[in-house]
Amino acid sequence: KKDHNRSFFETHLEEIPERLLDILNQYAPEEDGLPDFAVRKSLLRRRFGSRLEGIERIVLAGTGSSYYMGTIAKNFCQTIMPGVDVLMVRPGEIDNPEIFFAPESDLVILLSWSSTTSDMVRLANKLSAMKVVMVAVTEKIYADMALIVAKSGGVISSLSRDEVTVSGVKSTVCVLFSLMLFCLWIAARIGRKESVRGYIQRMHRIPHILALTLEDETLRRFSKEVTDRYAESIANVVISALYSDQVGGEIALKLEENTWAAIGKALDYQVVLESGLKVDTTRVLVLVDATCLPRLTESLAVMKSLKREKIDFFAIGIVDQKQAEIQHLSNGQCIFLADMRNNVLQPIVNLIFYYQLAYLYSQTRGITTGTAPRNLAKSVTAGRSLYDRTTSPAKEIAKLNDINARLPQSLPAGRDPDTTSLWETNSSNGKARHYYEEMREIAALILTETPAKEIFQCFDQNIETLADHLFDDNSDIGEIIFMPMDRPAAAAVRNAAGIWERLLGCPVRIITPVESLAAFGDNVLLFAVASEPTNWNRVLKCIALAACPLFLLGPDTGFTRPSSIDSDRLFLLKNVFTRARSDILYTAIHLIFLNAWQSAAPEKAAVVSKHFGSVPATMLDVLNDPALKKSVSASVTANRRYRTLFYIGPPTGAGQTWISLLDRGGKVLAENHAFGESSHGPLVTIDPRVEEKYVKMDTRDEMIAKFGADNVTTWEQLYLNDRDIDTFFRTPPGNLDGIEKVPFYAGEAWYIPELHPDYDIDNDNLIVLDASSKRHFYQAMDEISTLGCRYPRMILITQAAFLNPKNRKQLYKFPVSSTITLPKIAAGPIPEMHLPFALNIIGEEFSACVKYQTR
Repeated sequence: KKDHNRSFFETHLEEIPERLLDILNQYAPEEDGLPDFAVRKSLLRRRFGSRLEGIERIVLAGTGSSYYMGTIAKNFCQTIMPGVDVLMVRPGEIDNPEIFFAPESDLVILLSWSSTTSDMVRLANKLSAMKVVMVAVTEKIYADMALIVAKSGGVISSLSRDEVTVSGVKSTVCVLFSLMLFCLWIAARIGRKESVRGYIQRMHRIPHILALTLEDETLRRFSKEVTDRYAESIANVVISALYSDQVGGEIALKLEENTWAAIGKALDYQVVLESGLKVDTTRVLVLVDATCLPRLTESLAVMKSLKREKIDFFAIGIVDQKQAEIQHLSNGQCIFLADMRNNVLQPIVNLIFYYQLAYLYSQTRGITTGTAPRNLAKSVTAGRSLYDRTTSPAKEIAKLNDINARLPQSLPAGRDPDTTSLWETNSSNGKARHYYEEMREIAALILTETPAKEIFQCFDQNIETLADHLFDDNSDIGEIIFMPMDRPAAAAVRNAAGIWERLLGCPVRIITPVESLAAFGDNVLLFAVASEPTNWNRVLKCIALAACPLFLLGPDTGFTRPSSIDSDRLFLLKNVFTRARSDILYTAIHLIFLNAWQSAAPEKAAVVSKHFGSVPATMLDVLNDPALKKSVSASVTANRRYRTLFYIGPPTGAGQTWISLLDRGGKVLAENHAFGESSHGPLVTIDPRVEEKYVKMDTRDEMIAKFGADNVTTWEQLYLNDRDIDTFFRTPPGNLDGIEKVPFYAGEAWYIPELHPDYDIDNDNLIVLDASSKRHFYQAMDEISTLGCRYPRMILITQAAFLNPKNRKQLYKFPVSSTITLPKIAAGPIPEMHLPFALNIIGEEFSACVKYQTR
């Protein structure tokens, strides 16, 4: 119910302590007892044993806020069950469920408050077909996902009751709390009853602590001070222990959802310490969350760095935990939350504080009770493409063989890696020019007779050891795990991981540099990857306690081998690349696995090797394409007024690379989102008010009076094929489907897809949508449908090979400000293995144009 003097958001927020008491009364009524749930215990016992000892892995899955609640619970779950492997995934990140899941040993917990989110329903259907045991945590126990899961392991109600706010408030906390209790139930079953009782006692105190937090006027005054000062912010940057628990991601999402136009950007401490933070803090709110005690030292280091760079920020800490130092570093701009005396329970208190902050932020920005929300959907029920294109290793090899047959056997005329490219010649930016030069160097290395020996130190011995682990008949390896230590390494790994998972038919996972390795045994092969010599010390510290087979990949510079690591487990790069660090690592990963595979399956490896050997031709085609370079510059020029953007694309590394490049430039604040996530944040940052945003078409005389004859003439040439506006109105076209530069009809008027000169750009956010992947093309189509109905200002990245009439009709169904079109190569579209190089090159050019073009 709603207090008539308050908003639904406030009412729901204040309900949380009472709802948590309901959950405790239902699932763990005794403070010194054990939790119990009405799940299908007999099925769980049949699959995993009487004490659930057969559970080798717990997989949590969710989207939006449910994803962030799952990551918080993952940390909790690993703490209470250190011997069990726990991971959190979004459905869109799972390339092939048949490879990813192990039905005999995986327990999957699906998180969705509504049970109607399309990706979650599709995942539930897929898991049901695979006979994977599932349990769902949801409020809507009779909705689609829950009905599917009820036939498997059972459904747990989150007991939040109805929630009418678009932004999740009590729903998210109730899902998290219920999930934590269920994790304790599992822990008790596997023999950790005493530890579980201790946690139950602490959790019984949480509702009281949350009630006190909500009543604390000091916290409210602090939040009001923050929001009043940054009422006109264009973005909110949250620096937190993101790699540990993802609380920062949920904070950024909530600030974004409740401020509308101010985008949310979450960064881990390590990212800021490595790369710095280039933002104009007069328009960007920076929050440093110092509530993760195991990483408190890193948060203090971030504050010192920001203070040194004179970047204004607010700090949130815990009472009596380095309080004086935080006050000094933040110049008194700080607040301290109640100490839960247990780090894995601390996020629950933090969420309540940040939710209240987000609500006050919305009030300060004028989004009051009665204002219609921008994002009207609480659940994303539309989607059509997830898991429709699953494949097998044999099919992947056959595809590559078919592509190889259409590729030229040698470089085309005029494509010499030793010759300066057109993009270098025409580049006015020294750093971009140096990057293009390094890309030519990589192309030249790939073209050598033995590229691996040119790139690595002591390669042959190392590759034999790796091949034994991966392909020997007696090997127990069932999963490959990459642990990238920095952003360039993470981008390279994300680009390569999915490709090799499909080729080998072996699960490939990516973990953060702070994750526990305790649950990994002899059946896991760990690859730690670093792009910079300065990260070696951190690598060695992270892997010190690893019990699984491991290999290291990174620069030879600055590395001293410790006695605990054998020399045949080191893939050290000879070449030092300063700009193309992610690209050389991506190349290195392919060469490592190709050469290891050569001993086990030479014919298959030969097909893939031939395919990878054709990469230089694609790279040189891109670097010598004048139209492509011009289209990148034109896209930036057409949208130069924007100061924030989202890159939305497949769950690969291209988006990470683009964001890193734009962060380095400091002119545009950007964030990356994978397909399927846009409705959980990015959607709300798009201003749907077409009349204010775009140029409305009137009679030619009226438009000349408003915008000037030169502008009107330019628009007629660009959008009306040289017809004048009055002629357009007399005989409007019957079909504009599939045409990029055309007027569009919205409401009851025609508009030109040009920003109105008087439009306040701070009310909107630029979208860069990557539809360049053949594998993810239909997911891109879904995303365009979701975003397009709000008429975003959108830059589309696609391939010339995709622009047939059918695809054009979908791609240009809604207005697009500009298109960056990758060239068609001899084999058709640029293949998936080649694509990261092309997208990284475009990203470098885009960021250079953003940095040096004036608004």
